[in-house]
Amino acid sequence: TLPGLCVEVLPLLSNRGNQLAMAYGVRQLASRLTDAFLLTFDADGEDDLTRLPSLVRFLEDDPTRMVFVYRDGRQERLIFRTFYFAYRFAYRCLTGHRLIPCNMMAIPGSMVPMIAGSPLLSLHFSYPPLRLGLPYRTVPMARRRRYGGRSSQNLSLLIQHGLVGLTIFYEQVV
Repeated sequence: TLPGLCVEVLPLLSNRGNQLAMAYGVRQLASRLTDAFLLTFDADGEDDLTRLPSLVRFLEDDPTRMVFVYRDGRQERLIFRTFYFAYRFAYRCLTGHRLIPCNMMAIPGSMVPMIAGSPLLSLHFSYPPLRLGLPYRTVPMARRRRYGGRSSQNLSLLIQHGLVGLTIFYEQVV
């Protein structure tokens, strides 16, 4: 349990996809979180929400760094995993970053306005903090089974998602 936890539901008028929905939420909350922190995650069941208290403890121990969770154990088909491995390799070579973040993060409130102000936030939710050079730590987490079965992400969407992620670092890539 998290004493003092405040959960706020921000309704959207239409489905904007997870990246735009998360960007919308961060922008709506940015001015109200200066003394708090923000926990973000996907609602697909792959993120282990029982880990939220440990993410909070990481922030309490060091409120100057955000926490990126990275998921272990992709369960897609071999061709998908092969292309994902190739993307991670290319991403590291082109950007200088090893991390491929997921949407589960713990963000100090002081960093939220900087992230919310990034024009890149609507393109790809989890990459702008890296582009901004914000300090962070990483925490591995086992990937859980999705609530709705298989992911709708296919090879084409993976390539599109990867290219958008690389555009965040367009100066380094070029």
